[in-house]
Amino acid sequence: KSRVYPPKRSHWGAGVSKKNFITKLFLRNMSHKPHETKKINCKISIWNTGKKITKSITIKPESCSTLDLNFFDDNDSFFSWKAIADGNTLEVFWVSYNTKNGAICAEHSF
Repeated sequence: KSRVYPPKRSHWGAGVSKKNFITKLFLRNMSHKPHETKKINCKISIWNTGKKITKSITIKPESCSTLDLNFFDDNDSFFSWKAIADGNTLEVFWVSYNTKNGAICAEHSF
């Protein structure tokens, strides 16, 4: 984790919801002062043009968790997500990949 990474509580990104694609979030709760890191509770909203889903997840101090974001029909194509955390040591990455042809897109959350 970079020392210049600004503390923040909200993160957002996108994902692919097409045939053979899987989208995952990687949520990392770490700081440069591990003895001071607290657990993070996070509310995640996932939506497209026709549906919205809300999930909650807790990430232990100095650890990470993953969350599958495969909630939409194959015809929906793309979706957005936003995570709001109750602490500022969370960092989120996402990846969408195709299990048949190897296509992949990923990003650090914004």
